[in-house]
Amino acid sequence: MLHRRSALKLVFLALLGATLLTITACEPDNPNATATAPVEQATNTLPPTLVALPHTATPPNVSATGTVVPAAPSNTAVAASPTRISTTPSEQTQPAQSTASTITAVPKSAAQITPQVPGALVVVAGGKDGPLYESQADLPAPAPDVEIQPTGPQGFAIGPDGSFFIADTVGNRILQYGRDAKPQKQIDLRGKVEALADVEVTSPGISALDLGPDVPAVFFVSQNGRDQKTFTLPEAIHDQITGLHVTKDKGIQLDLVHGAQYVDFLPPQQDPLNQPGIQPFRPPDLGQEDEEKRVYKPHVSNDPNQDPSGGEVDISGRKVPVRVENVLGSLEVLGFDRAGGFYTLAEEVAVVNDTIQVDQKVLHFDENGTFLNAARVPIQNQYTYVPNNVALDPNGDLYALITHPDHLEITKLAFVRQLPQLLPPATAEPFVQATAVPGCTISRKQIETNAFAFRNNLVTLTEQNIRGACSDRGIPSYLSAPGTYRSVPYDWGGGDSVDDFNNFMKQDFQAGDVPANRSSGTESCSKGVDCSGFVSRCWQLPGKFGTTGLPGVSTKLGSTRNLKLGDILNKPGSHVRLFSHVDENGMVWAWESTTDGGRDRVVYRPLRWAAYQGFQPMRLNKLCDP
Repeated sequence: MLHRRSALKLVFLALLGATLLTITACEPDNPNATATAPVEQATNTLPPTLVALPHTATPPNVSATGTVVPAAPSNTAVAASPTRISTTPSEQTQPAQSTASTITAVPKSAAQITPQVPGALVVVAGGKDGPLYESQADLPAPAPDVEIQPTGPQGFAIGPDGSFFIADTVGNRILQYGRDAKPQKQIDLRGKVEALADVEVTSPGISALDLGPDVPAVFFVSQNGRDQKTFTLPEAIHDQITGLHVTKDKGIQLDLVHGAQYVDFLPPQQDPLNQPGIQPFRPPDLGQEDEEKRVYKPHVSNDPNQDPSGGEVDISGRKVPVRVENVLGSLEVLGFDRAGGFYTLAEEVAVVNDTIQVDQKVLHFDENGTFLNAARVPIQNQYTYVPNNVALDPNGDLYALITHPDHLEITKLAFVRQLPQLLPPATAEPFVQATAVPGCTISRKQIETNAFAFRNNLVTLTEQNIRGACSDRGIPSYLSAPGTYRSVPYDWGGGDSVDDFNNFMKQDFQAGDVPANRSSGTESCSKGVDCSGFVSRCWQLPGKFGTTGLPGVSTKLGSTRNLKLGDILNKPGSHVRLFSHVDENGMVWAWESTTDGGRDRVVYRPLRWAAYQGFQPMRLNKLCDP
C-alpha cells in the first residue's frame, strides 16, 4: 500500500517505529461527468449461521445477477517464510501500572511536542537506531479544488504484559511498545495483509484483521514470528466486521458492528495453528458475557416519539438506563473491570452551527448497574478517525489512542464522578414529514438501489486493467491479481456509472486510481468513482458535483435525528458519505467511495458518530419522498 502513496505521506512516528498518517484524498472537485441509469440492486442476505443485520451485502458466492462465484476455503495455512519481527533493546516490560498516563509518538526532528491532552506525559521516541521514517515526499499545497481526507492507524490493543500494539495501517505493520515508550517489536505484514483494520494480542500470539480483500481474513502470527496462519472469513459478513475482541477467557472473537454481535473465532487456551478458525455452526453471541454468563446488549432510541437522550443496557433481561444531555448517538459495551462492573462507550451528538459535534464518553457502572463515574475520550483533538480507539488493559484500566498532525498519543482515561458538559444544550428539531416536491427527480428507494449496484457490482479484471500503463496512477490496494472483484474501485476525480465502468474494463482501461501525486490531476486512462462522484451517481445528478458543490443541490438538516435513507453527511473540502440508517446500537450505516484504511473502493459499513465530527447532514432538494 505504501508504493502508491509515497508523494502524499505526512509520516509521523509511533514511539520508535513509524506510525504513518497518510493524507488520502476524497476527490478533486470536477463537475464534468454525466449521470446514467443505475444497475439493479442485489438481494441482501446472510448465511443461516449468522443473525442478519440490516442492509447487509450479497452472499459470498452469489453475484448481483445470480452468477455463482467460487468460494474461498475456510482457512489457509501460510507456507511462506516466517513473518519478519524486528526487535529493539528495551527494559523488561512490566504489567500495567496505575501511574501510566500518556505515551506520545514524535518525529525524529522534534525534541519535544506539547501534548494536546492536559496533564499528558510526553515521551520522545528512543532506541539505538533512532526513530524510523518511510520514504516520502512533501504534500504539495492543496489547490482549492483538491479535497483530502486524513487516514492513519485503525486501532490498537494492549497485550497480556500491558504493552501497546498499534495497527499501523498505512505502514502495513504492527508496532509494539512498552509502558516506558521504548520499542519492542515491529511486525512486517507486507505480502500477508492488504488493509490492516485491527489487532488483538493473546499469549499464543498476535491476530491482525484484514478487510482489504473481498474475502476478509485474520492473519495470526506467534510471538516469535516463526508460526503463522491466515484464516479466511465469510464474505457475507465483510461489511459488518468492525474489529477483533478478546473474550474474558482470552479467546478471540470477531466484533460485528461495534458490539452488536460477536462471532467465535479462535477458542481460548488452545493452539490457534491447529484450529479451523471461525466456527460454522455456532450462532453468534448477541452481546458481551460477564463471568456470571450474563449477556449485555446496549440499545439507543431511534423512535421519534421517544426521548433521544436515553438508552439502555439490557443485562439478561434487566434494564440499566443510560442518559445524556443531548442526543445519545450510540452505545456499546467495552468490557468489564475486576470487580464485575462494566464500561460502556456512549457518544453524545449535537448539530452546532450546521455541523455534527460528538462527545465520546466512557460510562462506568458496577455489577448491579449503578453508575460510578465517567471519562471523556478526547476526540476533539483527533486528527484522523480511529475505528478502534479505546482499549482495556489487564488491570481493567482504559486507554485511548489519539492522533495529531505531528504525533500520536496513547492516553489513560481519567474517571470522575461528573464530567463538565461539552456540547451546548440540544434544541428541539421537528421531524420532517415526507411530502412530494414539485419537479422531484428520484426516490429514496432508487438511491438505495443505485448505491447497492455499486457495492455489489461484480467485474472481471485482467492484468491490463490492474497494471496497464497509466501515467501517475496508483493501483487500489485490493487489486492484487487478475480475477473477479466486487464493487467499483476508488478513482481520483472519477464519476463513472456502474455500466460505464464495466464497459471500460472490457476496453482495457485501468481500474481505479489512488495516485501517489494528486497534484498531477486526474487520469483519463483510469475509471471508477471518488466520494462525490459516487454520491452524484446515486442521486442521479446531471453531472459530477464535488463536496463543495453538493450543498448547492441540497438542504442542511438541523438534527441528526432527521437523517433518512439517501441523505448525505458531507464535509466540504474533505469527504462525503451516503446515509443508510442508524441501527439499534446507534451505529451509522453508510455507503462511500473511500481510500480509508486501504479499502480503495465503494464500501457499505457501520461507523461510530465520531467518524462524522465536522460533517454536515444534508438532504437532496428534489427528492420525491423527503
